[in-house]
Amino acid sequence: MNPIGRLARELREAGPGPTANKVLRRLKRTVYRYEYLRLVRASDLTPAPEPLPHNLRVEMVDFDALEEGRYFKAIETPAEVRARFARGYKCIAVYVGDELAHVSWLTVGHLPIDPGIPDLVGDGIGGAFDVFTRRDLRGNRCLSHALGHMKVAARELGLTRLLAVIHPDNAPSLHVFGKMGFEVIGDVEYRRVLFSESFDHPDAI
Repeated sequence: MNPIGRLARELREAGPGPTANKVLRRLKRTVYRYEYLRLVRASDLTPAPEPLPHNLRVEMVDFDALEEGRYFKAIETPAEVRARFARGYKCIAVYVGDELAHVSWLTVGHLPIDPGIPDLVGDGIGGAFDVFTRRDLRGNRCLSHALGHMKVAARELGLTRLLAVIHPDNAPSLHVFGKMGFEVIGDVEYRRVLFSESFDHPDAI
């Protein structure tokens, strides 16, 4: 049922007073919001990546490779993906056989977080950003191998540390990042109160 139909039904069943209270509670949940993302950092970029299984390969790729591999963002929002390359983002892809299974983005000098939230910026920072593994090809340790190669790429670019933000409920990603040498260093906090937004970033990045 659409929102207008649901509201009409509630008015019929509960009357205007209780319905108004319910709408106000929903509005409060919308405009008073407090969220956070877990910030992780890898300061040791020296370890070489693990040997790849025979059916996996990891490559730095361009837009054409992403389009050919049917990466969903290259298909649905090509202008956004091209803009990332124009801004200097590096794209690391993991293939299982001939199938594009995983995409990770490496940013230089900053870590984008979410639309509307300011980037984390600093000298020597690299960002592990917007990592994605195809659901049907999970279980091949694609993220682990991508992060291992990302460390090598970051070191070659002169970076000193890698950062990433992960939703605190995403236990599998937190586990993999931890195994790959990333430590939790704080939370990026996000608050919206009556349409006025504020953000808190950890001091030590």
